[in-house]
Amino acid sequence: MWEYRQGVRTAECLGGGGRGAPSFDINGILESFPFPASLTNVAGHFVAANRAFCSVYDLTKDEVIGKTPWLVAAAAFSPALSEAIQADTQDGGWGGPVPNQDRRGHRMDMYLITRRLVVAEGERFLGLACARGQEDGLMRGMMDLVCRTVTTLSPPAGLTAREQEVLALMTKGYSQKEAAYFLGIAPSTVRALLVRIRVKQRAQYG
Repeated sequence: MWEYRQGVRTAECLGGGGRGAPSFDINGILESFPFPASLTNVAGHFVAANRAFCSVYDLTKDEVIGKTPWLVAAAAFSPALSEAIQADTQDGGWGGPVPNQDRRGHRMDMYLITRRLVVAEGERFLGLACARGQEDGLMRGMMDLVCRTVTTLSPPAGLTAREQEVLALMTKGYSQKEAAYFLGIAPSTVRALLVRIRVKQRAQYG
């Protein structure tokens, strides 16, 4: 049974939509956000971008969809930074400053946060950006977006106390690294606990 709760969808945290996973209007969600927002697929290509994104970078949606984030990256945006963002996003999420530029090559120092999602269409990476100095508003916006629009699967029965703690943090939008830090355990322990939760989830929901 699917129900609406505060936080991201459990199936998204665990890396699978499960049988009968609900779909939702991701484009409508992105358009409701006042900051530049985009969605990329596992190949690293944009599959969605909101009006704020297109306005900030002076691009049309047709010019964005199908391209990679290098489309808006400034010369100072290094391959090492790109790899770090991709790796941490795969692990749950990333946040930090990025050097971007618009169509005319005008540099813009932005703050980017990312989250890994699994939706009906498959794995996606959500990116939200803002001008430097607006980070607090961006984080509040991210949590509001997640809390208002994304669903969560009812927790499977038989979870241990520690599994419940991990699941509670993950459903609030924490990455695996953030959950590990908060609980004082190793990231590898969080991953192992998520595997056990996934097994119980699949046994209950199929």
